[in-house]
Amino acid sequence: MYQKELAYYQQSLEESRASQAVGPGNSSIEPTEYPTVPFRDMKKVEKASNLSLLGGIALALALPFLIELYLDQSIKRASDIQGKFGVPFS
Repeated sequence: MYQKELAYYQQSLEESRASQAVGPGNSSIEPTEYPTVPFRDMKKVEKASNLSLLGGIALALALPFLIELYLDQSIKRASDIQGKFGVPFS
C-alpha cells in the first residue's frame, strides 16, 4: 500500500513539474502574426471631400461672374445708356 501511495505521489509530482514547465507564461508557442486593428479606409472619403471643396470654391468664383454678365442686365452707368440707345447724356 505504501508503494502504491509513493508511486502515486511521484507521478503527481512529475505531472506538476511538467505543467509548471509548460505553463501559461513558459510556453514557447507564439502567434505567427498578431491581428491588426480594423479601420476604415479614408481615401475615398478624402477624395470626395476634396472634390466637394474644390467644386464649392469654383462655384463661389464663377457665380458672381455669371450673375453680373448674363443674368443682371440692368443699366448701371450713364455710359451704358449712351452705348445701348445712342442718346447723348448730359
